[in-house]
Amino acid sequence: SSGECANRSYRMPITQGLRSDLLLVDVDGMSDLHIPRGVTHPRRRGWRSDNLPAMRLLLIEDDIPIARELLLRWRDSDRLALHVPTLADADAALAQGSFDIVVLDLGMPDGDGLDWLAAWRRRDPQGAVMVTTARDRVADRVKGLRLGADDYLVKPYAPEELDARIDVLVRRANIARTHAIR
Repeated sequence: SSGECANRSYRMPITQGLRSDLLLVDVDGMSDLHIPRGVTHPRRRGWRSDNLPAMRLLLIEDDIPIARELLLRWRDSDRLALHVPTLADADAALAQGSFDIVVLDLGMPDGDGLDWLAAWRRRDPQGAVMVTTARDRVADRVKGLRLGADDYLVKPYAPEELDARIDVLVRRANIARTHAIR
């Protein structure tokens, strides 16, 4: 099966239930998720330019053009992004590694993102989750936030706004983790 990483193609074996034929991956720092070796990034793998660990992001999005655009945007930033096109693939990715934030589309081919979010919150009540969706009714936004989304952004959105909101959520999560350790 073939995958695509930025503008480079490579072969990626199916590993532990992930549907690798559908994954678009920025592979930096994801070796614990069994991503192919040998695909590298100009900077030190998995680290930001200031020598702090890069942000690990799981993108759950079934719209391949949207996912591709976000991955290309994040490719040269301090984000290490893994894209999965189904909720089942998201569960498999989360079982294999940890992420600083999950960016979740609600309208997925194998289930409703809100149902997945509620189930995920029972397993991980503190992980940061950003919902991005075309569902724009106030009732949908309120339901998403009450079921555990840390933020809710309606499509279409400006990518700069998504990036800013992700930064805020990860910063808050890191502050909370730091205070919990003390």
